[in-house]
Amino acid sequence: MKRINYYQVVLFGVLIIWLSMIIGSVISQTENLGGRSVNLIPIINLVEENTWLKGLENIFLFIPLGYTLTALFPRASLVKVLIKTFWISLGIESIQYILAKGNADINDLITASVGSSLGLGVYLFFSSLFKRKNQRLVFGGLILVLSVGFYRSFDQSFQKNSFLAFTAEAQAENNEQDQGWELLLVNQANPIPEDYEVTLEKLSNGQMIDQRIYEPLQEMFDAARKSGVYPVVVSGYRSTEEQQKLLDEKNAAYLAEGYSKKQAKEKAEQWVAIPGTSEHQLGISVDINEDKLHSSSTEVYNWLKQNAHKFGFINRYPANKTAITGVINEPWHYRYVGIEAATEISKQGLCLEEYVTR
Repeated sequence: MKRINYYQVVLFGVLIIWLSMIIGSVISQTENLGGRSVNLIPIINLVEENTWLKGLENIFLFIPLGYTLTALFPRASLVKVLIKTFWISLGIESIQYILAKGNADINDLITASVGSSLGLGVYLFFSSLFKRKNQRLVFGGLILVLSVGFYRSFDQSFQKNSFLAFTAEAQAENNEQDQGWELLLVNQANPIPEDYEVTLEKLSNGQMIDQRIYEPLQEMFDAARKSGVYPVVVSGYRSTEEQQKLLDEKNAAYLAEGYSKKQAKEKAEQWVAIPGTSEHQLGISVDINEDKLHSSSTEVYNWLKQNAHKFGFINRYPANKTAITGVINEPWHYRYVGIEAATEISKQGLCLEEYVTR
């Protein structure tokens, strides 16, 4: 009778536990954040501003798979490990798609393969370092690798719940401190107060904004034009009806692309806020683009990023704060918070949720 290799049994058990955690994170996820898959950030996000580190962290999530597969099958080649990785990650992607809790994305399969390849390399490094003579040390290396993967899995599983808890806490503290209309926090977890009122002012192009931000907005645009940059407000205040219309149109567009009703609804809400949770309904947020004649969008966004805080405005949804704001990167969306708050937020690299809970 062949002797049981307890080392192999432990490795197989570790693999099952790791897969269970990943699949568990998929099943427990209530909503997909910012158009990104539940357990991975597509590799394309590595080139986005301030998100390269986040992308690398998600590649680290699959290092344990490559390490464990190689340890279980020591003679397996890179190609065989990648094939196994492909089928496992494809299975995870399929679960996401079936449950409508993520997108089946080829970039995720690429990311998984990159992470698994790194895991294979780490295993070969440890094996070579210890000359395959001490399985305890090789196993110790596995524990170190798994700590990274388990952390990433745990972090992804509770990301949404953490966001909801954080923003609820932020609003509670904001209300308690009564910091004024400039710092009113509105997002998925904190709808606009029923007694909120706004007095509107019309811009030259017909867009409406809260009259209290009319002067600082004009001053910011005047300064931009003096610098040779020509911004324009393409969206200001929206009524509940206008916000609902935008959401319905986005939902219809995804249905036309072949998504199910549930998938179309979830994807639409990643791009358009549910009525009552949009800052545009406050009148103190504006979407700013280029005038298409004198400036490019890059010039406008760069100028705003460097100067908007001087006039009391902040980029409300930066690329590196998606996990906190719950909204994808929107370099065009600017919100008035006052010069003091905007300066502090810009200086410390915060988002509004973080600022009001300091």
